[in-house]
Amino acid sequence: MRVLTPPSKQIDFASNDYLGAARCPALFQAILEEIESLRMLGSTGSRLLTGNHPYAEELEGAIAGFHRAESGLLFSSGYTANLGLTRALIQEGTTAIFDSELHASTREGLSLAKGRSLPFFHNDLDHLEKRLKRRSGSFVFVESLYSTSGDFAPLREVVELSKRYGARLIVDEAHTTGLFGAKGRGVVSALNLEEEVYARVHTFGKALGVQGAIVIGGDPLKQLLVNGATSFIYTTAPSFLTLAAIKVAYK
Repeated sequence: MRVLTPPSKQIDFASNDYLGAARCPALFQAILEEIESLRMLGSTGSRLLTGNHPYAEELEGAIAGFHRAESGLLFSSGYTANLGLTRALIQEGTTAIFDSELHASTREGLSLAKGRSLPFFHNDLDHLEKRLKRRSGSFVFVESLYSTSGDFAPLREVVELSKRYGARLIVDEAHTTGLFGAKGRGVVSALNLEEEVYARVHTFGKALGVQGAIVIGGDPLKQLLVNGATSFIYTTAPSFLTLAAIKVAYK
């Protein structure tokens, strides 16, 4: 049985605070100053009702631009981002082909989606190709860096196979955001594959030391998520406290 325990005061080899940003005094002070300038706290509702604000939209545009994408949509966490993305994309007649070590959030989203989902052996390109041969026009889901095993996806090869069989690629960059690529843009950017990837998920609760996530891609993807991602539609939008922290962390 799982139990909740307070964190110990020992040296941290377990958390996702890879750069120590969550305890950074300079980041803390900068966030306080940003919040002070806003003079706002809660978002008041879903972004489709009263919870949208130019501050959130400007932040989405800035982060998408930083990662060299056309558009982005903020979520309250990486879990809700993956949940919403998978359920919005994988509709009836659509197939998701996913790495067997994919995060639980994406796997749960796929289990709730209306379309079909098929795993392939972890980082096994031959097995991936066998799946793609039988299901052309699918969506392929991988992580750029897998937290369970600590290894990277062979992204160049996955991109090549996806293109060959007309599949669209989704890459979860939760464990590479802030760590890899120029200024922490991620592995997709480091390999100059931005134009080859349909969607990327970047999270802020690890190397950036704050909270939340964003799905980035083209404008049509954003519109699809706004209208089809239930974890975005039916939840209160991130507070201004969260948005301010994200904005400062990206500085």
